[in-house]
Amino acid sequence: MSNFPENFNFAGLSCGLKLSGKKDLGAILCKKRALTFAVFTQNSIAAAPVKISKERLKKNKYIRAILVNSGNANAATGIDGYNDAIEISKRFSELIGVSEDEVLLASTGIIGVRLDKEKIISKIPELVNNLKYNNHKDFIESIMTTDRFEKEYFETISSEEGDEIHIRAYAKGCGMICPNLATMLVFITTNINADEKILEEVFINCVNKSFNAISVDSDTSTNDSVFFMTDMLYPKNKIINRKDKLIIDFESALNRCCIKLANDMVRDGEGSTKVLEVKATGFASEEDAKKVASNIAKSTLVKCAFFGSDPNWGRIICAAGNTNLISEDSVSIKIFDTEVYNKKPINFDKTSLSKKISNSERVIIEIHNNVGNKDFTFYGCDLTFDYVKLNSEYST
Repeated sequence: MSNFPENFNFAGLSCGLKLSGKKDLGAILCKKRALTFAVFTQNSIAAAPVKISKERLKKNKYIRAILVNSGNANAATGIDGYNDAIEISKRFSELIGVSEDEVLLASTGIIGVRLDKEKIISKIPELVNNLKYNNHKDFIESIMTTDRFEKEYFETISSEEGDEIHIRAYAKGCGMICPNLATMLVFITTNINADEKILEEVFINCVNKSFNAISVDSDTSTNDSVFFMTDMLYPKNKIINRKDKLIIDFESALNRCCIKLANDMVRDGEGSTKVLEVKATGFASEEDAKKVASNIAKSTLVKCAFFGSDPNWGRIICAAGNTNLISEDSVSIKIFDTEVYNKKPINFDKTSLSKKISNSERVIIEIHNNVGNKDFTFYGCDLTFDYVKLNSEYST
């Protein structure tokens, strides 16, 4: 880890929001102002931290810090919840010595419960003292809720001039996940120096292929947020050409980062045992391909079938047909490499395919429409008994 730049510091600790006593308050601080982009939930009941962060980014794209809490979403808490978040933000910004408008907020946890701001405020001095380069593990623990494992990503991209571009990213998310975004918090830090419009385009492209291409339970959260921060240190000469090799390499790396973290969320889907990777190919437009792939991945019947290792392709074609973008004489369907339908049912070894599904943590489903050359891959997971049990007991 020593090869990563030290401009971004991290901290995480427990302030008592979680009854378990686990870490629930975290922060990222950049030693200099960082160019920042973010995408947020499209749920009309946006949480207070989402509203505040959106307001601040409209005024100022150069941010110094993000303050995060887990255990309470501070959503559907009205003006009181909004004011609580403002007060917490004010105290934090004072202690790190920056303007309030240079601080963004994120929260995750139970909806509709007033945030205990005093617990947070009392721990902010300790949090600030703990802000260090090597405290990333404390930070990632502080953002987790029902996550079963940590989600992180690191990559270095070398330039011909010898400069190194770094990507460091952390995420949480495993339930209430469906685009746009999910009950997810994602924090991406880097040091790339490039034109603002180019970087924003790269960021949005990568989000659309990853975090906006997953579903666990078809519920879009009130708190979804993906943050991208760069201190713009390398290369020394700002990249201003969209076709520059370094920006192309960076986009590929960022895409790998986002897809990896998005897949981790689906793999960690509450109670899930399998990732469903649905590839829709041969469509007239990418939008059509995405609609079909997402309908299949989000279908309750499809999810249940694969939990039971049942290669029931009828549920796949039914979910796809609900989009009105296919006809039965234009499509073919594969599960792994086994073709199960091609304009008509195909005989296949159901027992063998069922066994392969049972032994796999990732199931590949491909539906080909044969009307164009556009494609899209959407990621989902199976629906298990544990998902129902966990979510029936979440607030109690």
